[in-house]
Amino acid sequence: MVAQLVPTERHRGLRSYLDQLLPGNERLTVVSNRGPLSFSHSSDGKWGAQRGSGGLVTALAELGRLAPVTWISGALGRADREAADLIDNGDRMSQQPLRAAIASALPDQDIDLLPLDLPREAWQAHYATVANPFLWFVQHQLYQLPYEPVIDDSLIAAWQHGYRRVNELLGTAAVEATHRARRPVVLLQDYHLYLAASTIRAARPDALLLHFNHIPWPAVDSWLVLPQGMRRAVCEGLLANDIVGQQTDRYATNFLQAIDAFVRVCSLTPARTAPHFNVAFLLQRTGRHGEAIARFERALEADPGLERARRGLAVSLTQLEQK
Repeated sequence: MVAQLVPTERHRGLRSYLDQLLPGNERLTVVSNRGPLSFSHSSDGKWGAQRGSGGLVTALAELGRLAPVTWISGALGRADREAADLIDNGDRMSQQPLRAAIASALPDQDIDLLPLDLPREAWQAHYATVANPFLWFVQHQLYQLPYEPVIDDSLIAAWQHGYRRVNELLGTAAVEATHRARRPVVLLQDYHLYLAASTIRAARPDALLLHFNHIPWPAVDSWLVLPQGMRRAVCEGLLANDIVGQQTDRYATNFLQAIDAFVRVCSLTPARTAPHFNVAFLLQRTGRHGEAIARFERALEADPGLERARRGLAVSLTQLEQK
């Protein structure tokens, strides 16, 4: 029986993987729908910052103790949008109270927060029409089929002008934040960001992209309620990553079967079905996906330890999440 790692041993292991993945003083980039902090701003100018309680924040918010982190997210509330504006446009003096509040909420961490004030209509369509009341319900299998969901023009418009748009904006923000990195390392989080990797990959083919899903990935039949173009876009968006993480073996198998069913240029290589896998090993891709395979193979030839570091990072992140 393998003894469970105590937190200090887990942190040492994760720090070792991060040291391999981040050459020099480069930063790890996290992209998520919600940032690790929510802000308050009183009329007298005092800033407050409260740490989120969700599983994603619990799993990732301590990374700043182990490696320099840049965390990109949407600015959800009024005070969050004010914080985003101050971080983006304020001078050092005016930012000081806000940065003090961040340091108090996330002590002893090297973490830069980049909340984005996204267009309101696009954000509302992304979050309140597609991601939460639709994708979340589909993936938790909560709809009463065949009576729901209703796929109508309003949902399609929200997907095209909300979900896609927000993913493009957050992906572009990641590209801009990592423009000086020799090889950006970007961790994309959850069902809100299935398309963001494609934006990053188009601008930085050399980036190391990892997407982790914090909710179930159901069997193929559950995805048939989505229009063909939508479910294929979800799958192809995830294929832009180097590593896709699912919570369990069953969810990983379901994901592979969805790729096999909905992405015609892919065929399964059934040798590996672990919860964390490298897409390039599991899928034989042709056509426009062939470049991704060639890029990955060249990277392995140049750095034989790269695959071990990638897999180790994915496993360690899961251990932190389950802590």
